[in-house]
Amino acid sequence: MTILLSIFNTGVARYIAHLWCIHLLFLCGVRVRTTGAEKLSRKERYVFIANHQSFFDIPTLYAGLPFSLSFIAKKELFFIPFFGWESRR
Repeated sequence: MTILLSIFNTGVARYIAHLWCIHLLFLCGVRVRTTGAEKLSRKERYVFIANHQSFFDIPTLYAGLPFSLSFIAKKELFFIPFFGWESRR
C-alpha cells in the first residue's frame, strides 16, 4: 500500500512508514528512547549511521528521529522485486 501511495504523495508514504515502524517496534517489545533530538535543527541536514547490529536499526531510526529519512544502499538491493523498485525513488 505504501508503494502505491508513494506514486501520488511521498509525504503520506513516509508517514505510513513511520507509523508502521512504531507499531512494529511496539509489537516486538522494543523500547526506543531518543535523547538530544531537541538540539537538532529541522532546517539542517544530518547524517545518521546505523551499524546493523540488529534487524531493528531502520525501524528505530524512523521511530526515534523527527526527520524525513533517506537511505543509501548497495546497488544489488535495487534488483529485489517491489522493495528494490520502490527504493529507487
